[in-house]
Amino acid sequence: RTDGAVCANQTCPFSVIASASTLGTLTNTTGDLTSAAGNSGTATDDLDVVNDRPAFSKAFSPTAIPRGSRSTLTFSIDNSANASFATSLSFVDVLPSGMEIADPSNLVHDCTGSTVTAESGTQTISLAGSGFLLGGESCTITVDVIATGAGVLTNVSSELFSSPGGPQVSSGFATATLDVSAPELSLIKRFTDDPTVPGGTV
Repeated sequence: RTDGAVCANQTCPFSVIASASTLGTLTNTTGDLTSAAGNSGTATDDLDVVNDRPAFSKAFSPTAIPRGSRSTLTFSIDNSANASFATSLSFVDVLPSGMEIADPSNLVHDCTGSTVTAESGTQTISLAGSGFLLGGESCTITVDVIATGAGVLTNVSSELFSSPGGPQVSSGFATATLDVSAPELSLIKRFTDDPTVPGGTV
């Protein structure tokens, strides 16, 4: 980050989504923070990466569509690396501006005991209830979305929470990106009196 400013007695927090591919304690150290007030040094923090909880990911297919088209969003909850079962699975995913759940949504899932909500025309997908995964199992949730805007649309879910044989823990966020193109000229039509009676005028 460059060319920033912060007033006296104020803070300036910002965040990014990171992923880890290696187990263990990972240490992240920044470069020096410099400003007109001088050199404030580095900042360091540790991230513990463990495999005692379900993995959580999602993806669009296809990953690039024209505006007005559909893509299928798939959430994957993978407990195959664990011997213990995970209960009370839950997350909420709010689609970004320019994307909504299609009509029909074609919602399908195989997460045992879970309630999945994805209402057409809205932007919220959620999993709740008493869902669980046995050790070595996985499940998926698929739902169709439609692009109402254009550009690179990044979708970040809430954390996936579960109780893998003990207190509730987080499996982190799931992130996926949909690239939506917009033609310079498009033609759209719709019936305004729909439905209508036989012989009616629309």
